[in-house]
Amino acid sequence: MNTYFALFLIATLSSLLLTPLIRRLCERFKLLDLPLAGRKTHSRAVPRLGGVALYLSCLIALSTLPLVDNLLTHSLRQYTPQILVVLIPATLVLLLGIYDDLRGTNASVKFAVLGLIAVLFYAMGGRIEALSIPFVGSVV
Repeated sequence: MNTYFALFLIATLSSLLLTPLIRRLCERFKLLDLPLAGRKTHSRAVPRLGGVALYLSCLIALSTLPLVDNLLTHSLRQYTPQILVVLIPATLVLLLGIYDDLRGTNASVKFAVLGLIAVLFYAMGGRIEALSIPFVGSVV
């Protein structure tokens, strides 16, 4: 239980440090989403790339696992290939999001690229066999 709490704290503290840092970098380099178009819901400029801070926070927390030597980390080591099956496509989705935030792309390109990422996930052995829905249960 201590390892789970430590991971939670590491991810939380990382996001608390990285989010303002990335926000300032976005403001400095003018990487802002301006509320010019009719579909925007914000009333002032919002920094882009917020997902990068969340992704890095999770990655930092997961990268600390090999530094801990306990029963949980020993049992997780056997799942390293499955963790990579999730992390590699997740990284590609992040890169697509960064590209979309910085350069912009249309929905059909995003849909096609996400489809290719899903095919890669499947080809690497990734499967989603059930969904857990809070207050409802598992959907198989």
